[in-house]
Amino acid sequence: MKIVVLAGGTSTERDVSIVSGTGICGALRQKGHQAILVDVFCGQEEVDWEDPFPAEYDVEKAAAYIRGFNLQMAELKKTRKNSFIIKNREPRNKAKYSQLIFDKVNKNIKWGKDTLFNT
Repeated sequence: MKIVVLAGGTSTERDVSIVSGTGICGALRQKGHQAILVDVFCGQEEVDWEDPFPAEYDVEKAAAYIRGFNLQMAELKKTRKNSFIIKNREPRNKAKYSQLIFDKVNKNIKWGKDTLFNT
């Protein structure tokens, strides 16, 4: 299964979220899932669109990348609108899924059931 583990964010619990997300992502990969770790606020800048869920993936390196934003977080928060809405939908087949909508400066980024990144 292809899974994006969201971690980080802007709250005072950012570090806890990164530690938890790192553990979850590592455990999912050990179970054979193609999981990647992405900062819920800063996103992922470099994505190999030919293989967004690589077989070889360093979870600790991804966590270090996310932690790299920690010292800049106060400034980043000033330049971006920090809000998201969770919408639950129930399609005709009654299979439930959630969709996150991230509202950033003049741009909506939607995370849907079958998407990794939409820009």
